[in-house]
Amino acid sequence: MRWSWFAILVLTGCIPLPAVLPPLKLSGGFGAAAGNPLPGDDGAPLAEVTPIAMGRVGVTPQALWPEQHRRPIEVEAGYAFQIFTDGLRQNRNRHGAYLGVNLLFGDWWMGANWRGRFTVRGFGEIYGLQAHPGEVAGGGWAIGFEAADYAQVANESQHGLGLLGYAAGELAIGGELFGGVYVVDGQEYGTFGIAITGRLPALFGALLIPLSGSF
Repeated sequence: MRWSWFAILVLTGCIPLPAVLPPLKLSGGFGAAAGNPLPGDDGAPLAEVTPIAMGRVGVTPQALWPEQHRRPIEVEAGYAFQIFTDGLRQNRNRHGAYLGVNLLFGDWWMGANWRGRFTVRGFGEIYGLQAHPGEVAGGGWAIGFEAADYAQVANESQHGLGLLGYAAGELAIGGELFGGVYVVDGQEYGTFGIAITGRLPALFGALLIPLSGSF
């Protein structure tokens, strides 16, 4: 196997980076948390509202098939985090898992192979606290828009980068408004904010990074 990678390096003048990814939906944004994100003796004073950064990386199997491009319901699951950006609250950060359901409320053609979508998402989450024992459970909603295109390529190169293998799924960019309610140690807090969303297709093979120049 090591000689095959060496042969790729010599014949193509590129560094092969093995990559295997499922179809992904990503989101990341900022907002505010109000309430009591962590009761206890962590030494940080509580405030009515504190800034928070939130994000998710979810697997979306339905995005593999072009026939599902206008799917009315989509299920996703993956990793989620909440980061408290106030320096006094960094020990309240939390990481965990989520399960979400997206409902399609609008779909229209935007030109070429791109389509616009208007969606409403509901999700349940469970977190472990980064610096404290205990768990956080809750859920929320998001209202979003995205522009999506279905991509399917094999052994292709563009803009100085190449793919030795196969990629299929959706490329997308969008945004959403989100909110949620969570419980930790019997106390509640809520979140609200705005996020950027995106999608990446499934990938199996290797990315080829040129050593110099372009393909």
